[in-house]
Amino acid sequence: MSMNILFTISSSEVGGAQRWVRDQAKVVSSIGHSYLATNEHGWLVESSEFHDVLLHRGFSKYLSPGSLISLLRFLRNNDIDLIVASSASAGVLSRIASLLSGIPVVYISHGWSAVYQGRFLKPFLCYSERILSLITHKIVCVSQSDLSIATDIISINKSKLVFFPNRVLPSPLLESHVKGNNLTRVLTVCRLAHPKRVDLLVDAMSGIKAELFVVGGGPLASQLLEKAEMFDNVTFVGEVVGFNEFSDYDVFVLISDSEGMPMSALEAMSAGLPLVLSNVGGCPSLIEGNGCLVSNDIASVRAGIVRAIENIDAYSNASIELFDSRYNLLRFSNSYTDFYKDCITR
Repeated sequence: MSMNILFTISSSEVGGAQRWVRDQAKVVSSIGHSYLATNEHGWLVESSEFHDVLLHRGFSKYLSPGSLISLLRFLRNNDIDLIVASSASAGVLSRIASLLSGIPVVYISHGWSAVYQGRFLKPFLCYSERILSLITHKIVCVSQSDLSIATDIISINKSKLVFFPNRVLPSPLLESHVKGNNLTRVLTVCRLAHPKRVDLLVDAMSGIKAELFVVGGGPLASQLLEKAEMFDNVTFVGEVVGFNEFSDYDVFVLISDSEGMPMSALEAMSAGLPLVLSNVGGCPSLIEGNGCLVSNDIASVRAGIVRAIENIDAYSNASIELFDSRYNLLRFSNSYTDFYKDCITR
């Protein structure tokens, strides 16, 4: 049964949710056509071969009448069978479009922003998510932590929820470049914005015989660059579109106040890098003898990096084994295609 699946997301810029959509589009190619609706041209549009793409700036807003009308027209003109929404604003538009068109919609929770970032609006946002769940065919949680939040805090009916841990296509195991010195190369790949704590990571590098390379851009870039001038072992690489040179580095670190299940950490794991991750969200499920969980303070982060460097070979082997057994999308692609088929037939 060939099918047409539309992936909706608020932005096409580089990010974890965008990487998830890219990989899923490749999975869908085995059973039909993938389509994309997003706010504007960008990395995601360029990185995958979608059958057709809808661009409307209203996708970056929570409710845009113009984008809703365009979305409904796009659904009809392309005989879409299923909508898969991967961001909060696109999720609202997609579920309203589903209600009006009768096309089933799946919402992917890449971390519940209503809880993590809601602050004083948290009760209202949780209530909104609960109401939206009533017109959603299924809600996919990418970590056990987010699944617990969905049931225990937001109070979404369990019959609506499905657990699929984030999985990625393996990063290419490229031959590492000549490194120039004997210092361990520590890597972080993230957007330079809240809730990522690159500031804390930079501070933790003081006194460590290693080099930190920060890949990414964002609103905090200038502030962090100024901070890094005090350190001679920190380099800001900037944003690298489609970054996959994980094998050029020795240890991967991601320090954050909140996470779903970080795609960059999975990609680093697939390249055999030890992981040092904040003990938040879905990160604990990515550590089993292949790295360290740390609390968000300088001493803990520094100790985690040092421990990873001291155990680099053992942690590296464990990363490869854990990735292949649980998070390699090539091995689990059928579970996703079967899920999409079931959503359509029901």
